[in-house]
Amino acid sequence: MARPRRKRSAIEPSLAAASQLLMRHLVHLSGTARTTKLVEYIEKTAQILISGPAGNDSIEQQQMVDFGHAYAAHQVKRLHAVITLLLEMVCSLSFFLCQLFEKVRHQPDQVRGFKKRKDAAYYTPAALSYYMVRSVFAGQALDFVRLRVLDFCAGSGALLIAALEYLAQPKLAQQDSTFTRLQLLKAHIFAIEIDPLTLRTCKAALAIACGVETQLLPPSNFLQADGLIAAIEPCQFVLMNPPWSESAYKLFVQRACELLAESGHAAVLTPAGFYCDQGAEPLRRLLLERYCWQSLEGFVNADTAFAVHPEYEYALSIFSKCAPADFLKARFALKADDQLIGDGQWLQYQKSQIERLSPDVLAVLPCQTQRQLELFAAGASKNARLYQLHADGLPQMERGKHMQRQVENEPSKWSFRFARDFDMTIDRERFITVESALAAGFCSDGSGRYFKGSGDDQEILLPLIEGRMLGQYTVTAKYWISGGRQSLWRDADKVEEKAVIGARYLVTAEEFDCPRSRIGFVSVTSASNSRSMIAAVLPAYPAGNSVPIMVFTGEKSEYYALILTAILNSLCFDYFLRTRLSGNNLNYFLLDQCFVPDVLMRSRFEVLPQEARQSLDLLYEIASQVSGSDDASSRQKRPLLEAVITRLYGLSAADFAEILQGCLTEGEPVHARGFHRIDKELPLAERLPYLAYQALIAMESTVA
Repeated sequence: MARPRRKRSAIEPSLAAASQLLMRHLVHLSGTARTTKLVEYIEKTAQILISGPAGNDSIEQQQMVDFGHAYAAHQVKRLHAVITLLLEMVCSLSFFLCQLFEKVRHQPDQVRGFKKRKDAAYYTPAALSYYMVRSVFAGQALDFVRLRVLDFCAGSGALLIAALEYLAQPKLAQQDSTFTRLQLLKAHIFAIEIDPLTLRTCKAALAIACGVETQLLPPSNFLQADGLIAAIEPCQFVLMNPPWSESAYKLFVQRACELLAESGHAAVLTPAGFYCDQGAEPLRRLLLERYCWQSLEGFVNADTAFAVHPEYEYALSIFSKCAPADFLKARFALKADDQLIGDGQWLQYQKSQIERLSPDVLAVLPCQTQRQLELFAAGASKNARLYQLHADGLPQMERGKHMQRQVENEPSKWSFRFARDFDMTIDRERFITVESALAAGFCSDGSGRYFKGSGDDQEILLPLIEGRMLGQYTVTAKYWISGGRQSLWRDADKVEEKAVIGARYLVTAEEFDCPRSRIGFVSVTSASNSRSMIAAVLPAYPAGNSVPIMVFTGEKSEYYALILTAILNSLCFDYFLRTRLSGNNLNYFLLDQCFVPDVLMRSRFEVLPQEARQSLDLLYEIASQVSGSDDASSRQKRPLLEAVITRLYGLSAADFAEILQGCLTEGEPVHARGFHRIDKELPLAERLPYLAYQALIAMESTVA
């Protein structure tokens, strides 16, 4: 069962009511006209909140003001319970307008749930805004003569509202403690926003925070421009939550580095890929080598702080324009609301450690404990990387860098390469539905294939394997029942009359030339699934792009394909994979960085010692009995298979217990990326993680 999701409307009922009221007024409008009318309504609400009601205000307008005060009172009570920053009602009223603008403007994007926004803009909620400001300002001696605080993708102004509130604290040693918020804004707060309507909302929200009419705000502090190219004076503090598209946020982070004054500080919110994706490697290298990357915090959207999927992950980085530090403090698996309560546990990542664990791309592994970090270090020192099993020994995504030079490699006995057969979109004209095949006179042979005619005139259609059909060690986990894009699929054990493969689409045999040994794996996954890696040896049938394939060549390719399938499906590999996984797609770069037992790489070039060869033979023997079957006998062999693979990784029972945290004792704390979901319908002593651990204990005692 999926985890229950907290609806944002349940958290902020007054905001939800205000949104519904406003959307009734805008239902007949769309596009720019709708947004313009929305901003006008927000500006009118701001005017009433600042100046008080007028005689000609509508009942709906008064209701909106009442909703704003109810929202603000709730925010003051909630945040004042955990921090001492939010003392003024006016800033909560400002956040009311910010969140109202986001909720109503993007309502059409959320008709089907958590749908990606075209502009990839997700505005910072109040609690996280205050946390970001507090984190970047904490411990800094503020020079109010030179102080400039900039958000050059300001949105509706949430971060600048929080910054203004922070600077207005009486405890700060200002030159003139009688400074009003308006004076502080004029001297120190600067907003740049490319969208003129969003900038108008930002000004309205900050006008409330200052307690003045919008027209009294200094125009020079609000610039409608593209912050990536606008001429901007260097600033002591840069606050930023840029658009979360991959192409955009990297440009904004680089621009933030350029805009920092000497010894300046930045707080930047980005997708989680910033600290681990291949494409963000230049930015990580920049911060580690030329700036002082002080802290990194990884968040999971389980509390739906942002209007994206609850499993989406994002990150907060704080860095300064000064000499690089030797270490980076980091922590992960956080929730936005929780951060205002306590500091939690930080890990110290030595710069040399980051380079050792991820030498190619400087990825920061999202470990939650020091023990977990030590386990990764042990895995890196004792094992190989998956890309070392390629014929050229190069990562799949790095090959373009080596095209201009000859790469000399020692001849190997076997290797694999990533590939794919058919693209579900590009090749859709080549697919034949089962209904069409039957209507054309084709008959099923009971194995998933369809045929018509006989002898030399016989036509054969092959089943197309899709991601939903794969389970660990099998391609018959689900069967297609009916439908197209919104297809009905059923688990294999719930289908009474079934072929060996119940595919949705078919491909003519002439269009597919199958290599001999192949592994397929499910490309769409999550770090919080019961298993992040699902792989199987593929039969001689084509696969769609939701099932990327690994093609084997060389000696004993079938032998090594089955061995690698077992390793990919193991708890150890899954653990190393899901710790790195920040999105929902298993790309080649991510897989290439994962650890595999060193004995596999050595088997490509040398004659293995007898003990190592026997371990691989035992692994192959057990995997042969498990592959393609899901009966009770094969399931009984899985714990022993896991124990053999754990030994090949060079991990001890104590290491394995760390991997299986939350799976070995009733009531043991679990974490989002744990394996506690495996066999959770069974008693603890019958679940695979528990049985695998017991098998490893027994194996260690036998060897001892």
